[in-house]
Amino acid sequence: MEAHILLVENKDSQNQPLMDALARIGIDLSISPHSQETLLRITRGPRPDLILLDQASSAARDSEVERHIHMISRVARIPLVAMTPNLPEKVSTPGTGLDTPLLIPESLPCEDKAFALRIVIEATRADPWLRQQELGSCHSMTAESLLDATSEYLPEIAHHSRRVACLSVAIAKQLSLSEQDCQKTLLGALLHDIGKICIDRTMIRRRGPLRGDDFSLMQQHVRMGAAVLAFGGFPSSVISAVLEHHENFDGTGYPAGFAGNNIVQIARIIRVADAFDAMVTARPYRPPRHPRLAVAELRYCSGGDFDPRVVSAVEEMEKRGVLSDIDPDNSMPDPTRPLALASRPCLSMS
Repeated sequence: MEAHILLVENKDSQNQPLMDALARIGIDLSISPHSQETLLRITRGPRPDLILLDQASSAARDSEVERHIHMISRVARIPLVAMTPNLPEKVSTPGTGLDTPLLIPESLPCEDKAFALRIVIEATRADPWLRQQELGSCHSMTAESLLDATSEYLPEIAHHSRRVACLSVAIAKQLSLSEQDCQKTLLGALLHDIGKICIDRTMIRRRGPLRGDDFSLMQQHVRMGAAVLAFGGFPSSVISAVLEHHENFDGTGYPAGFAGNNIVQIARIIRVADAFDAMVTARPYRPPRHPRLAVAELRYCSGGDFDPRVVSAVEEMEKRGVLSDIDPDNSMPDPTRPLALASRPCLSMS
């Protein structure tokens, strides 16, 4: 892709590795200090596709220049990303649109950082069209573009997301959701893990459970993903689904500890589909579970981790043989055309 990023920093640093990583994917990086000159450069010069802030020092966060940069970002609709040494301990709800910057770890490797910035730019490029309609083909095109890009860098996340989308749409249809809600379910499920593009790939691919600070950082992917979708102008219900897809029905999940119907319905569907796919998909350290055993585990956790109504829908699908159409070996029906699911069942419901 061809794009331009303006990096605003308040210290001398070695940016050549990031510049090189961005250049390899067709993105140009220019650097400007925290100064009035930078404000003029943003407002009067060529419009950057993204503004990147270096928040390595506390002085940068409170500067008058940075406050003006935030304002310019909102008015000119330029996505704002801030590299910070310390992510907030509590996962917060992102603003809408371009209201708040996306925070990413300064420690993120340059290749990973470059890819994350590419995804943000991809998400915002269709925004003028997205704002003209509540839900339409442009959202689907943007989602497809983001998944295609993710396939190049984190194929395991893209494959998982497509399978979760496949099952989520089938559950939504089993629950007799409207076509519009099925479409929103599709979008939320396809992009539920898009925030993981802001996490170090070595952590994502680590075997076994994450603990301590690593787990806390991984929890941030819901906020990061919701922020990316907010940049792209996605419907609020889809953004909420991405933010809340790790909430548990009994209130023990994250990021907010929502419970029951306080969790958006799409998120409750994705929560079940996500867990099912994790169980029936092979891992390097364990074989896949049989779908029948996975459904039994969902039943055991019904009312705790999972919405009982969603679990009942999956049980009914299992009785009717629908789940047997899901291939647990990292595949999905017609994987190159996942968005066709919006107009037809992904799994046979007959």
